[in-house]
Amino acid sequence: MKKSIIRLIALCLALSMSACILGSCGIIGGTDSGNTDGGANAGNNNNQNDNSNNNTNDNNNNDTGNTDSPDKGEEEKLSDKGIFFSSAAVDDGDGTQEKPYNSLSIIPELTLEPGTHIYLERGSEFTGILAVKNAHGSKEDPIVITSYGKGSAPKIDGNNLSGYGVLYLANCSNIEVSNLEITDSAKTEADRRGVLITCDNNLGTEEVVTYKNIALKNLYIHDIIGYRDAENSGMAMWSKITGGIHVWSNDGLGRIDGLEITECEITEVSNVGIATWYKVAQDDEGNVSAKMYSPYTEGFENYAHLNVHINGNEISHIGKNAIFARNLFGGLIEYNVVHDTAKYCVSGNTIVTRSVDGTVIQYNEGYRNLARGRDSDGKLQDGCMLDADLDSKYTVWQYNYSHDNSFGLFINCTTEAKDVAIVRYNLSVNDRGNKGIIYINYASAGIYVYNNTIVTSYDTEYIIQSNGSGRTSFFYNNLIYNRSDKAKFDISKNADMTAANNLIYNEYGSSIENLSYFVSINAAGIYDEDPMFVGYLQEDSILGISNLHDYKVESSSPALNAGKTVEEVADFFGNSYKRSIGFYCGE
Repeated sequence: MKKSIIRLIALCLALSMSACILGSCGIIGGTDSGNTDGGANAGNNNNQNDNSNNNTNDNNNNDTGNTDSPDKGEEEKLSDKGIFFSSAAVDDGDGTQEKPYNSLSIIPELTLEPGTHIYLERGSEFTGILAVKNAHGSKEDPIVITSYGKGSAPKIDGNNLSGYGVLYLANCSNIEVSNLEITDSAKTEADRRGVLITCDNNLGTEEVVTYKNIALKNLYIHDIIGYRDAENSGMAMWSKITGGIHVWSNDGLGRIDGLEITECEITEVSNVGIATWYKVAQDDEGNVSAKMYSPYTEGFENYAHLNVHINGNEISHIGKNAIFARNLFGGLIEYNVVHDTAKYCVSGNTIVTRSVDGTVIQYNEGYRNLARGRDSDGKLQDGCMLDADLDSKYTVWQYNYSHDNSFGLFINCTTEAKDVAIVRYNLSVNDRGNKGIIYINYASAGIYVYNNTIVTSYDTEYIIQSNGSGRTSFFYNNLIYNRSDKAKFDISKNADMTAANNLIYNEYGSSIENLSYFVSINAAGIYDEDPMFVGYLQEDSILGISNLHDYKVESSSPALNAGKTVEEVADFFGNSYKRSIGFYCGE
């Protein structure tokens, strides 16, 4: 896909920032167990860097497909360990550039050593599976699968492939795959994936085998029709394991340390865009089971994937979830643009964590979650951009931009009363609030929601919902600008909510139903004072996470220097911490 210079610069800066987080902040990977103390000071080692303009994909780019190729006049440097493939070759050759192979089926028979490069000629169209098994490069000399020549990216069509992935990597280490187009021309639902990475113990022991450094970059994955399970809102396990990129162990004795999924475009896939798992198994009758490993179990870090970085991808037109991260110790999900999700199975939160510890989700833009009531009974579930799901032991959700989603910014489904989630310095605009822009849905040890800015649409319903016992939450320093005359709070007195220093403003003609209880618990709250945004608030949302300066407030705003003291991290724009209200703290 074509990338703008601006986007490349932004992503280089993002990677530099990520390196700081991975190397210095102690959240990702390693042997640390992560900060599980909870409270407003939880996650003190999270990023405090200047992110003011270092943001994300330009989602106004309408080009699709990977068409990058070397510039004219630029000499393409090819490895002397190259094995070449071209679908234009008349007959199967010997793998040299002069006589390339014309079928990918020979790859499992090849000996792949550190430094081996598998080159697919641009403009080629291959059919079937590209499978690499038990291949191991080195950190200094990885195995590389990529394109060569001029023209459009080489295309691999699974052609009704099921049971695997069109790209299938099994028990591999130190391998990089880039610049490919992956699809399947089949038009019916089946057990399909664009990419499948499996990691198992093939040593005959009961020890966990760690596979290292697998990188997927600049892949164009599209039109993979897995199982949609629309009548069941996509909840069947056999539908959840289909889609774009999936990573799992078949025997529960393998994991990856160093998984990088970067700069990929994933569109029109069912049911999930990117998913990581602990163990997925299928019996002889085709029944699928998935086992989760609880982060509360001793030794979780020995079974979980480490150093997972999902960065800079555009994921759109997805059957259910864009990203579903399971079985991570640490992990960083950032700078992704995710939109038009829950498209075919009417339900699904956009970015979800389950069975994780210490995972950070930041600088993502998510819009048009299309969740709606089922045709059969009208039941509506799961339509938020962000979801801390089952056994999300400790997660941080910061610096994200949510707009035009069915529910809104955040939902928790943390059935463990020990789970902690930090939700801070995010922006929500024009989220519809079906069930809640912020929806405290299950019990937890603490959902800390602070310094977020929420600008409703003209027909938003629930802004905040928390109506069950044990749903411990803390709302501090949030700025809520309401434009709807249908808006409401639904907070029960037994919901265990603590609130302070929140600013709530109703635009002329708008109102919030059931606000009185929140007012009674919102210590030092501010009402009926215009926060004074610096830009004119358009009816339509702004596209692009780097274009949000209109939602800053004027220097004379009542939101500045009026907040409760919380953890001292930078605001959305990278400004140093100040005791202010909303996602912007002032210059």
